This record gives sequence, C-alpha cells and structure tokens, in this order.
Amino acid sequence: MRRTGFQEVTAAGLIVWMAILPSIAMGAPDALYWEKVDFYVNEEGRGHKVDARLILDADTREVIVADEKRPQLATFATIPYDAVTSVTYTYSKHPRWKTATALLVPLSVFAVPFFFLKGRKHWLSIVFEGVPDHPEGFLYLRLDKNNYLQIIAAIEGQTGIQVEWLGES
Repeated sequence: MRRTGFQEVTAAGLIVWMAILPSIAMGAPDALYWEKVDFYVNEEGRGHKVDARLILDADTREVIVADEKRPQLATFATIPYDAVTSVTYTYSKHPRWKTATALLVPLSVFAVPFFFLKGRKHWLSIVFEGVPDHPEGFLYLRLDKNNYLQIIAAIEGQTGIQVEWLGES
C-alpha cells in the first residue's frame, strides 16, 4: 500500500513530536552553548588559541567561555551581559572592529597567531568594561561556519545588543 502525501506529512510530524516531547517535559534549557569555538587567550605575553565552548546563560545573564571538553573544570572568561558594550562580527583573515585605535595595542599581543591563518574565518569580538578578572576589556572568538549565525542571533536576543557586521575582507 502506497502512502498519500497527507500520511507522509502526518508520519513525519509524529516523529518530530516524539523527538521534542521529552525536552518539553523536562523544561527549556537554562543555558545555550556551542562548541567548535576558538578562544584567543593571552598567557605570559604570548597569544594562543584554545578549543572552547561558548555559553550564554540566561539565568545568570553571563557570556561564558569555557574549555570545550571540560567546561566544568576550566572557565576562561565570564562576562555579565550588563558589562558588554559592543559585539562585532567579521568574515576575514583576522578580526576587525569599528574603532581600531582603541584596540590596536591589546591586539598586538595576539597579532602573531593571526598572521598564520589561511583563508577567511568568522570572527566575533566582544568588548566589555568593568570586569576585574579581564582588565583587557575584550574577547576574540573564531566561530565555526556551521554555528556563527546561531551565535549572533542568540547574543542579540539575550544581551539586547545589536551585533555590528563589518563585512568581508
């Protein structure tokens, strides 16, 4: 017996509901997170990248950058939403931002790893103030091509800050 179009749609809908019903019953997650994020960190005057997980926690209202494999054990940065002043996205070989003079000095510490990158990448720069654990006031993240749009939409939705797109280079 051959299924009609209505029966196929109904069967597909039933499968989708069976897949999402357990998550509805358990409640919505408190935090959104993405893996395949590279975080550029400054240690002992040298910049290097680490594999990270970007977490947006709606309960604590924080942007958290943690170790990709062991987020409970290693947290690289915790930034309150209220401290974030701007977020910039660019698709280029290295990160760019709106006011280059303000961040030119801090970038020089991280500049060496950027020169060895091949091809264009998805970059997110988060600028913030008033976070004593991170007096530099910025984070550089390289996002995956499969998650950058989700991350940008989530940051805009949770922080209320419009992500500025600086275009391609």
